[in-house]
Amino acid sequence: MMLQTANVHSCEELKKACFEYIKANAIKALMSPDMIGLATEDPDLWAELGTFLNGKRPRADGSTAMTAPGAKAMV
Repeated sequence: MMLQTANVHSCEELKKACFEYIKANAIKALMSPDMIGLATEDPDLWAELGTFLNGKRPRADGSTAMTAPGAKAMV
């Protein structure tokens, strides 16, 4: 998936473009098998996407309020 590739290679412009595309096409994008698997394959990226989609900012410690489905929240 292009979002994961952008993340692995620290390509912030491409990652932001992917986030914007997902936001603009949320229903279709979030229902794709690759996107559904992202929650377990890369929970940090999933949380970052959730933060972006919800317009939330990361906490001071760098964590977010979002957790992947089935994952335990770290306090």
